[in-house]
Amino acid sequence: MQNRSALSELKGATVLVTGGAGLIGSRITARLKQLGARPIALCNMNAYPGPVYSGVFGVDTTHPDTVIGDVRETALVRKLVAESDYVIHAAALADVAACTREPADAIASTSPLPRPSWTPSPRATACAA
Repeated sequence: MQNRSALSELKGATVLVTGGAGLIGSRITARLKQLGARPIALCNMNAYPGPVYSGVFGVDTTHPDTVIGDVRETALVRKLVAESDYVIHAAALADVAACTREPADAIASTSPLPRPSWTPSPRATACAA
């Protein structure tokens, strides 16, 4: 059961969602919009064919809050974190086989937050999806 008082804190908040245009992240960003938050979806958009993002996941790839980029791009992530009140980390490789072929990429894309090159905004709170 969701804690409605905690969710109400998201109204008006800016929330960075890594992987925010993917299978899980797109659902998180949709829910954040319903709650009155401003989600910023950071996604590299390379896991699925282009039409899947808009047609299946309902992502407006032309919206300024849909940022095409990678969680490993330190400067971009620092900028987006500085603009955010919260961070939800939902980025991951969508292809399980790719995780076995390129395990280092899988680890790098799913666990960037502890990297020392990140300096989160003092006002940003991070949580993993």
